[in-house]
Amino acid sequence: MRRRFSYGTVMVDLDSHRIIDLIPTRNIEEVKNWPAEYPNIEVISRDVAQIYASAAKKSHPEVIQVSDRFHIIKGLTDAVTRYLIREFPARIEIPAGSVNSDEIKRLQNINNRSEIVDRIIVKEMHHIYKTIQNYLSPEYSIEDRHYNMRIPGKLSPYESEVIKLRSEGMTYPAIYKIITEKGYDGSVASLRMFM
Repeated sequence: MRRRFSYGTVMVDLDSHRIIDLIPTRNIEEVKNWPAEYPNIEVISRDVAQIYASAAKKSHPEVIQVSDRFHIIKGLTDAVTRYLIREFPARIEIPAGSVNSDEIKRLQNINNRSEIVDRIIVKEMHHIYKTIQNYLSPEYSIEDRHYNMRIPGKLSPYESEVIKLRSEGMTYPAIYKIITEKGYDGSVASLRMFM
């Protein structure tokens, strides 16, 4: 026995992994009768449904029953997941390192680093080489960066007009037509994303 399908049970040969038969029911008597016709069965792999355990025990009480690969892996995954949730907090605090720590000073010392080390850092951090060079530069400061600063796009000169026209109930294609006549060369999709 192997696993059920939406109408019943699928019988699979464990050696060849080929479907042998389809039983159109999950009725214990019918499921039990199928393996009873094959007295040479040595191992029955099944899912965790009690019906299959009972059917296998009734038809072949001496046969070894094992869980199928999917349910073994699923059970293991579920157990590991429960363990990780129980043992580790949802958030792990990583203390910020001091900007003037010895490790940072060693990294910033160009004489101590080679291009090979920088390339390894690039690979591990999944950034481009120039970004890593900037981060490792002694002149680099996070205070100088403009994070969350909006970069003006093609739609910037027309934004207030788009908002006004949209609030009046005008459709995106109609707004698009008006602003393209004034020089907008972006897409209608940009209007929708903006709104």
